[in-house]
Amino acid sequence: MRFSCARIFSDHMVLQRNRPIAVFGQGPDGETVEAELLGRRARAACAGGKWLLFLPAMDARGPLELRVRCGAEEAVFSDVALGEVWLAGGQSNMELILENAKSGGAEIPKALDPDLRYYHAVKTASEAGRAEAEAQVPAGWVTSSPETAGQFSAVAYHVAKRLRAALGVPVGIVGCNWGGTSASCWVSRKALEANPALRVYFEDYDRAVAGKTPEQYAQEKADYAAAIEDYSARMARVTISKDDMVAYREATKDIVFPWPPPMGPDAYRRPCGLHETMLAHVAPYSLRGALWYQGEEDSGTHPELYGALLTALMAEWRRDFRAEDLFFGVVQLPGFGSDDPDGENWGKIRLAQAAVCARDAHAALAVVTDAGERDNVHPIDKETVGNRLADQILHGAYGQNLDVALDAPQSASREGNALALRFGTALSARGPEVRGFQLRGADGVWRWAQAEIAGPTVRLTAPGLEAPAAARYDLTNWVEGNVYQANGIPLPPFAAEAV
Repeated sequence: MRFSCARIFSDHMVLQRNRPIAVFGQGPDGETVEAELLGRRARAACAGGKWLLFLPAMDARGPLELRVRCGAEEAVFSDVALGEVWLAGGQSNMELILENAKSGGAEIPKALDPDLRYYHAVKTASEAGRAEAEAQVPAGWVTSSPETAGQFSAVAYHVAKRLRAALGVPVGIVGCNWGGTSASCWVSRKALEANPALRVYFEDYDRAVAGKTPEQYAQEKADYAAAIEDYSARMARVTISKDDMVAYREATKDIVFPWPPPMGPDAYRRPCGLHETMLAHVAPYSLRGALWYQGEEDSGTHPELYGALLTALMAEWRRDFRAEDLFFGVVQLPGFGSDDPDGENWGKIRLAQAAVCARDAHAALAVVTDAGERDNVHPIDKETVGNRLADQILHGAYGQNLDVALDAPQSASREGNALALRFGTALSARGPEVRGFQLRGADGVWRWAQAEIAGPTVRLTAPGLEAPAAARYDLTNWVEGNVYQANGIPLPPFAAEAV
């Protein structure tokens, strides 16, 4: 096996400042690899065809040159920067590129920033297909410019832009995401099997492939590829410019993406698959944290398990990237309800995301309930999402004094036929009437409530309900809540029992 550095090491890369810097790759067993940056060196021996070393922590600076040697061979990387590095993980709403976002038309022409940099992790569902996948993706890091930024994750771009402005150091994004994936795709088999409740993801897979022959699976893949080709051809005939994404989405709304793809041993949606074929190829690259925008797929399978699944993922990624304090910025699901607006599965995911972040000292939640679209699972307002996520990160990971607190009812008390909720901040509604609250009686039925807001108090009533037992807010699939905290953040979804 010849010496090489992992693909993520290239010219223009951003290395994480103020943390030991992982450098890794492949090489012949018994050989020694040495890396040098700013006159500081580290060495490691190759074993099992791999090597991993750690350079000492260094402060932000650049441009620099990283040299990695193994015997007579040497890899030299130029225009290297030390700054902040974040991995952008999740599914299609993290994957959605700036070119396809509402802000893209205005943002791309002014996207020239040599110190905002992006790395596209190769999307491959199997090691057998890696070489072909790598040939289709330009290798290495790219700097932000009007020519490149349109292909960056829109959410990650806006996060990085805000971090750049606030911190004044280079910011690098590692894009490692894939649309339509469950969180179970991004963890190992060991992690899923460690929790008996999470083994259901393997059971689902076994049912999906039961009795399917290799020939049948091959035909399913061929048919799906043909459907994708037809979809792409129809999209290519659209003449509306993406400079006006609202008009573009309207023009393409009837062109339906084929879904779902077939399931099989090399399917990208299989449990644990992308942890093996994507995440393992960028870990343990040194990071400050991860941006996580996902949950839509899991809302349709086992929403009741999402808290356990996300907890397992966060714990494993911290092991993968050798950072116990790896910070997670989690985007809470907005509203969506084209098929079942009054359903509750998306609400269950929202509550799980909030609960996981609330008990994790190195996590923060971005509330974006006002950035969804009822009939579009891929809402195009990614600037709101990115800015809210960046503010939570600046406060939680970097200690900046920003008012990003998320409130919840401090008490819920019955007052006659009303339920009074008391919060820790003043609230206000944007619009002529207050929307989003529901009440439940002893019969277990949720009813839309009428609300009166007075500072930090919300008084709820519902016609015909004499003894309200519980209240909730923005926990249906589609949400229309219009209540905001004093800091301008939407009131987070919640459920509260009367006492």
